[in-house]
Amino acid sequence: IKRIKFGRRLLDGGKTQIEGWLASTSGVYASTDGGERFVRMTPPPQGPDGYAHFASFEDIEGFHEVYAVVWQGIAHWPGQGGGWELQLPTYSYAIGSVAVGPDREIWAVGHAPNPEGKRIYDPAIYYLPPRSRSWTMTRAKTSCTRPMSACSPWLASAVTAPNSLR
Repeated sequence: IKRIKFGRRLLDGGKTQIEGWLASTSGVYASTDGGERFVRMTPPPQGPDGYAHFASFEDIEGFHEVYAVVWQGIAHWPGQGGGWELQLPTYSYAIGSVAVGPDREIWAVGHAPNPEGKRIYDPAIYYLPPRSRSWTMTRAKTSCTRPMSACSPWLASAVTAPNSLR
């Protein structure tokens, strides 16, 4: 299990229900009984889309929507009755986490694509405007040839947002 989150949902008649979600290697699961039982919310890893290795997730408005970091990139679940969609495919470079901003914009951090197959570890920030499906990426100004954890001291001074994000 990589991440878990619980919250209280207000039901009809003023009653409440404890709900929980967790991300694990095999998928994202939800509980509506305070964590007693969890039900898979994602397709199984052996399915045709191969969703697996979930690292993190973030919800919008009490799990009415979910964005998740999976080995393939960033997946989106639009809510009850909707299917999971790989919204930002990455495959060959890792995204580490995802967050929801105050205006429902989505932010993610991780590696940038490797140019021309070179093995470099440029950090990147990904941004999805509210109610959009078009992600933008800002690459750090530095190229680090070591793993991201060794490059992180440069991240704060190396990243500048494009004009559209300022």
